[in-house]
Order: sequence, then C-alpha cells, then structure tokens
Amino acid sequence: MDRKIVLSFQSPTDDFASLAAGNQELGGNYAEEVTLYGTAGESRKYEVSGAFELKRVSPIDTLTLPE
Repeated sequence: MDRKIVLSFQSPTDDFASLAAGNQELGGNYAEEVTLYGTAGESRKYEVSGAFELKRVSPIDTLTLPE
C-alpha cells in the first residue's frame, strides 16, 4: 500500500471569524491518494479530498512526557 497526502494551507482572511480566532486555527484543502497492490501485480488507486482545520490547543512549542 502506498499513500500520498497533500495539505494545501490557505492564508487567513481579514473577516471577523479569522480575526477572532487570533492565529489559533489553520486550515485548507486535503488530498490523499491510496494505492493498493494485489498479489498478481494488480493495483487499484483511490483518491479522496476535502477541507481540513487544525486548532492550537497549547501555546507550548514542544510537548514532552514526564520521565
């Protein structure tokens, strides 16, 4: 199986919702291509796409686990 994922980020706009989010959200378009391979050398490809949104949940740049 092979997977290819592409995330295309969109720049924030100057509308009220974007300004109120305070740079805590990123979004854009998502595209994925999955190729499945059979035992006889055959393959089948599937493509999906849509929108995505990421939200910041912590101001900490690097999270570490306690030892």
